[in-house]
Amino acid sequence: MNITASDVLAAAQNLAPRLQEWRNHLHRYPELSFQEYQTQAWIAGRLREMGIAFQPVASTGLTGILEGRRSQVEGPVLWLRADMDALPITEAPEKPCVSENPGVMHACGHDVHTTCLLGALYILKNLSAQWSGRVGFIFQPGEEVLPGGASLILKEGLLESFPSKGIIGLHVHPDLDAGQVALSPGPVMASSDELYIRIKGPGGHAALPHLVPDTLLAAAHLLITLQQVVSRRRPPLLPAVLSFGKMTGGTAPNVIPQWVELAGTLRCMDENWRRQAHKEITHIVESVAQSFDVKAECQILEGYPVLFNHPDLTQKVAKALSELLGADHVHPMQPRMTSEDFATYTRLMPGCFFRLGTGGPGSAHRHSVHTAQFDINPQSLMVGAASLAWAALYLADQEEAD
Repeated sequence: MNITASDVLAAAQNLAPRLQEWRNHLHRYPELSFQEYQTQAWIAGRLREMGIAFQPVASTGLTGILEGRRSQVEGPVLWLRADMDALPITEAPEKPCVSENPGVMHACGHDVHTTCLLGALYILKNLSAQWSGRVGFIFQPGEEVLPGGASLILKEGLLESFPSKGIIGLHVHPDLDAGQVALSPGPVMASSDELYIRIKGPGGHAALPHLVPDTLLAAAHLLITLQQVVSRRRPPLLPAVLSFGKMTGGTAPNVIPQWVELAGTLRCMDENWRRQAHKEITHIVESVAQSFDVKAECQILEGYPVLFNHPDLTQKVAKALSELLGADHVHPMQPRMTSEDFATYTRLMPGCFFRLGTGGPGSAHRHSVHTAQFDINPQSLMVGAASLAWAALYLADQEEAD
């Protein structure tokens, strides 16, 4: 391969105005999870302009394989993935580019991820005569809600139809300056499960508590007792979080309610402990219900698994990004208790997920994701596109050398 990291960086710099145009369009017209029909059609249009073949996947997603010269039909595929969906958030109106779909916003940077993947494909396509191998791409719907678009794509069996060498994805990170990236091997993001608990009783007059079980009191005790799952039942060296964000029940101050509902989230960094935590939670719910003479239902909705960065693949991607951006711009990625649908792919093949710095001077580009003020330094679009393209080329070159 005669392509250098400088060639890819120069190509991304030349593409910068178009990247900004693409991102602005996606940002103005966000769509919620599994409703990305216009987004799908718009991406399809850009792929046609590039001369890249594709097919729909998971209803509102797109996928395909881009081949370099001398590609083997049965050769392994390196996958690049970007998510497409937005969040139900009303965007702050004072920003230079604002959503035109009321109550919907790309507050998690999926418009950036999609733009970076489009840019990477543009670069790879223009250089296809100079590299060998097969690079697959996935524009994935529904990352923000369960069951997640990744699981639907895998159910369709598409990825299993090809030998895969691995999958690479990125995510915006406002705490890092544009031009910086972060990645590390091992578990880097937590699993995510949703908990729904319903406490039931006959209900009654609040002035006569001795006559009926108190569902609200039982729920309050349960909320406190469940904290023992993390504080006393979890091995101390395994990170985990159990939080409840919703408690519903009751109709009046003088009525003991017939039911009270709790909803929460469980995050774990170890799959074995995650399974044990499910058992501990169920046991505590049953025990507390029995002690308060109420009925209880506990539903644990399994979400995304632990995101595990494959050591060998991550090491190679880190070397590629160091060549592209300079070693001083590549940092360790601190584990986070947030979760990512990308983890679903890593159960099937080696994966590498890295953070793309999107911060800039001042506070405008430092707001956290999932907020109405979130925005990015436009410089990060060029860096993201170049990073995905060069990582793919670097790994293709490694394969050719092998």
